[in-house]
Amino acid sequence: MATVLALVGACVFSVLAGAHVFLISTGQTTWEFIRRDRIDYLKHLSPSAQPFSEGLLGNWSRLLLAPHRLVARDWEAV
Repeated sequence: MATVLALVGACVFSVLAGAHVFLISTGQTTWEFIRRDRIDYLKHLSPSAQPFSEGLLGNWSRLLLAPHRLVARDWEAV
C-alpha cells in the first residue's frame, strides 16, 4: 500500500514539476496558459506568441538569478 501511494505521489509530482518547467521555459503563468482567450493583452496574439518570454536561458536566469525583476516588471506596457 505504501508503495502504491509513493508511486502515485511521484507521478503527481512529476506532472506538476514538468508543467512548471514548461511554463518557466516559455515565460508564461498558469493563468496565461489555461485562459489565453480571456486575457486582453494576449487575445490579439497568435497562440505561439509569448510576449514576456526572454528565451529559454533568459527565462530561467530571470527566475533564478534576478527574482526582483519578476515583481518590478511593467507588463501592462506590452
